[in-house]
This record gives sequence, C-alpha cells and structure tokens, in this order.
Amino acid sequence: TTNRLYAKHYASLYGRGDLYRVEPVGAVEPSTEDTMPTVCAEAARVVSVYERAVLLTMTERRRLNREWAEADRLVGAR
Repeated sequence: TTNRLYAKHYASLYGRGDLYRVEPVGAVEPSTEDTMPTVCAEAARVVSVYERAVLLTMTERRRLNREWAEADRLVGAR
C-alpha cells in the first residue's frame, strides 16, 4: 500500500515490527482482500527501512479507523 498509516498498522501487529519501503518484483495486481488501496505482487524488494519498532499511537489508530471506514463506505457504494 502507499498508505503509510495502513502499512504502519500491519507492521505494529508483529510486536513492534519494522516498516519498509519496497518495490514490487514482477506483475502487480490490485488486492481483492482490502478496501484500503493495496496491491499484490509475487515478491518485493526492500529499498529502505522507513521506521523501526513501529507502534501506533492512539491518535494514529483513530485516524486510521476513520480512513478505513471511509474506504469501506466507498467500496460499498460501488
């Protein structure tokens, strides 16, 4: 995903995981599993480490929940 907060959420699920900037290797397709804009690729190459030991603040969680609800609403409106 290009949504840094959404990516940070998933990195935080792994006990303070790291957030990486990556580039896809091979074909890229839109994900059918997420309402947030995401893509799937067979592999990805790490370009850089964006943030180590990620932990979402309560403010970030609230903002992500609002963004996620809006993405769900938009997908439901299609």
